[in-house]
Amino acid sequence: MADKSARTDDGSCWSRLDELQDQIPSGLDAWDYRMLFNETPQPLWYEDWSAVRPLASAVAWPPEGDVEWHLIANEPLLRELYQRTRIVDMNAAAVAFYHGNSREQILGRLFDETPKGSLEATARILAELLDGKHGGDWVLEGPPDAAGRPRWVRAVWYLPPSARNDWSRLVYSVQDVTQQKLAENVLASAKAEADAASRSKSEFLANVSHELRTPLNAIAGFSELLLEEKLGALGHYAYREYARYIRDGGEHLLDLINDLLDLSRIEAGVASLKVDAIDVRDVVEGAVRIIHDKARRSGLDLVVELPAVPLEIVADARKLRQILVNLLSNAVKYTQPGGNVTVSCASLGGSGVSIAVRDSGPGIHADDMGLAMERFGRIDRPGAAAKDGVGLGLPLTKALVELHGGSFRLDSAPGEGTVATVVLPTGPVAAAL
Repeated sequence: MADKSARTDDGSCWSRLDELQDQIPSGLDAWDYRMLFNETPQPLWYEDWSAVRPLASAVAWPPEGDVEWHLIANEPLLRELYQRTRIVDMNAAAVAFYHGNSREQILGRLFDETPKGSLEATARILAELLDGKHGGDWVLEGPPDAAGRPRWVRAVWYLPPSARNDWSRLVYSVQDVTQQKLAENVLASAKAEADAASRSKSEFLANVSHELRTPLNAIAGFSELLLEEKLGALGHYAYREYARYIRDGGEHLLDLINDLLDLSRIEAGVASLKVDAIDVRDVVEGAVRIIHDKARRSGLDLVVELPAVPLEIVADARKLRQILVNLLSNAVKYTQPGGNVTVSCASLGGSGVSIAVRDSGPGIHADDMGLAMERFGRIDRPGAAAKDGVGLGLPLTKALVELHGGSFRLDSAPGEGTVATVVLPTGPVAAAL
């Protein structure tokens, strides 16, 4: 069946060809043109469709239907129309294309069997003729090659102005594109396999993450219970320190599992947003409260720059807070004591809002930018205050921003700090609808 998606004709080239019809030089005689036609390496031929037009005009085509697919589904009618077409002339390359021994063997279409692709080509051309088109091109499977192997061709047809009243002369040519088609198939297959592997990986991570969260919640909860000595004193002072290690380690691992689960859901295409009208300033202030103590303990100045007027957008407040906490945590983690971290937001008119997190840390080299945005990508930053983490913060942040229909950009240079910019649309989020 003809590949409808492969069609490339927009009609403009055929209009230009019509304009050039009257500009053919008169200094060449018929013999010169005959040599040019016959010696062209691309298969060319003329077909007479004058017997097709009366029958096509008498057919009751489905109203507002697809003529091509109607013909494909009605093979007896399609064959009758095909048998009314006639090959008037063809060049040597066309004879070889049909595996003929001579032009005379093929003229008039004296084939024992209908060549592969001919019926589909007839359906496509007739549908376009009835639609008022005078030319077209597409890719379809044609007759096999001399060794019997499948062959794909780019077919081109053109109805010159002098034949548009009776369809008496239709110019047809084909180009072998088998190698290109095979290459496309290999790439498509490789992409499908890669997508399947990625989905399997994401599903595996999601399942493992879900199973790990239950015991980790228990570890965090019971270690907190021990620290608070709800059921009595622990006795030795070291027990409190050990319980704190258990709690902190469990919470860190739980955060990692939650990030993996969120990232896996997004990559698997099953993540959803709970959107509502929110004031971005409230979310920024909530994220700052979470990070404030950590910044203070690190000896950093945490600056918040918010406009006096509300910045209202439609978004998932929890996930937006997660985005900001990730960015602020990264900024605090990699900024030396005595430095500063600034978070600001501004309106972009009616198109959205911009949120920026700036730090005075060591910055990132341009060559390391790609690695910083990869999952589990970790880079060494000279002079950085800390290097803990597994490299999920930035990839997850970017994925969450894009889930909102926004964009994320990271700007940095060695010794100049880093600026992470989030741009979110004002209107409803398509991914959540």
